[in-house]
Amino acid sequence: MELNTIKQKGTWGDTATALNENFAKVTVEVGKLSYSTTRSKGLYLSETALKAQCPNPSVGDWAVIGTTIPGRIWRCEVNGIWKDAGTTGGGADVNLTEYATKQDLDSVGKRIDAMEPVVLTEAAYQAITSPAQNKFYYTYEEG
Repeated sequence: MELNTIKQKGTWGDTATALNENFAKVTVEVGKLSYSTTRSKGLYLSETALKAQCPNPSVGDWAVIGTTIPGRIWRCEVNGIWKDAGTTGGGADVNLTEYATKQDLDSVGKRIDAMEPVVLTEAAYQAITSPAQNKFYYTYEEG
């Protein structure tokens, strides 16, 4: 993965575009890494669809075949071979009590949207003794 170089001089629009492209590239790579380390391969309509999408499973990989979860569990117990485990499942309870809710995130977003953006050099920002709570500071290096 090659990231864009963020130039020290230029317009905010160019810099924002480069940053957003970098974030998108990193997100794709993190998704690939997450998928590669997840033993669950998802829900498939048929054995044929599973084998077409995941033709070379590793020991411990599992998937659900059916139209809903719970469904038939298929596992790989020998590298490269899918086998019906003879059970149903695939659904799991997830404890989300420690996670932010949509309401929490919406609240933060509204507070950020209400802030006034201020662009300063790093030196100018560091000179501020008491940053204003209603401002969102962007800094850049002089050079």
